[in-house]
Amino acid sequence: MGGQQSSQSKSRTPGLAGTCVESRKKKETAKSKVGGLTSVTSLHASSSVQANSVQHRAFDGKRNVLAPSVSKSKIRRPPSPFTDDESSESDEGEGFLPHLHNASRRLPTKNSRSFAQHPPPRLSSKSLQPRAASIGGANSFPKGTCDKCDGAHPTDSCPIYKKKREDHPDAWRNFGRKTPLEMGKGGGNFKLRSARVISQPGDGNCLFHSMAHSLPGARASSLRREIAEFIKENPDLEIADTPLRDWIKWDSGCSVAQYASRMAVTGWGGGIEMAACSYLKKVNVHVYEKGMLGSYKRISCFDVPSARQTIHVLYRGGVHYDTLIPG
Repeated sequence: MGGQQSSQSKSRTPGLAGTCVESRKKKETAKSKVGGLTSVTSLHASSSVQANSVQHRAFDGKRNVLAPSVSKSKIRRPPSPFTDDESSESDEGEGFLPHLHNASRRLPTKNSRSFAQHPPPRLSSKSLQPRAASIGGANSFPKGTCDKCDGAHPTDSCPIYKKKREDHPDAWRNFGRKTPLEMGKGGGNFKLRSARVISQPGDGNCLFHSMAHSLPGARASSLRREIAEFIKENPDLEIADTPLRDWIKWDSGCSVAQYASRMAVTGWGGGIEMAACSYLKKVNVHVYEKGMLGSYKRISCFDVPSARQTIHVLYRGGVHYDTLIPG
């Protein structure tokens, strides 16, 4: 009896074991299915991330705002010069795109960490230095060619004539031209090969200083008044077949009396004053410009019959007169 029971229990045991094994296999199969689905899902997600990363790298150089991004992810990114956040992680959809919205957030300040890492560019001292004038102007003159005194310094730094001068409002526009409006005769081809320049003050009386220097006992202030009085008393004096009053009207637009009254006190002297001086003092007044190789070219002559002497003045391009002594 006992043997029969033991045999029956033994015969049941394989059945129970088989049932356990079968249930275990079902569980493993279910797990494998779930695991397979999980692995497929993970693989699909990783593939999507990789695809997004590849697409981002393809478009990041062009800063395409339509490039895909990974939401709900934590991604390391390099520090930006436009923000001083301590964390370089991006979330909520910032992803691989450059943080364009942070660019307008605020600029770095001197106290921010990003300012020290990304300081603004500085201009070199060479780029801030002014360039010398290439053409024209007093600074372009070589050393030793001051057009005011012929000194060895730039014209703007002339120690003798420090005042700024304007062009003479005189009748020089008519000189050197063979027209009826020419006050003095042309200078021809005459040149002084050797002459000495006597510099005169640039105080607005330079022409009167230049002529008075060659007139015995004359002074610039007194010569100015004498010439102005002569002009006032001789409005019909013909110079180059033209009355003096017409020369004054063409040159200044005012009457003889007004012109003489103003010239007695102030004003640049010019062709009218040289012509009047030649008749008043019975002298020839010859005008020169600086020429080549140290020579001086005569450009105009104010001559009178039976002249006692000839005065030579140097005309410096509409800004100044000096005395010229031949020899």
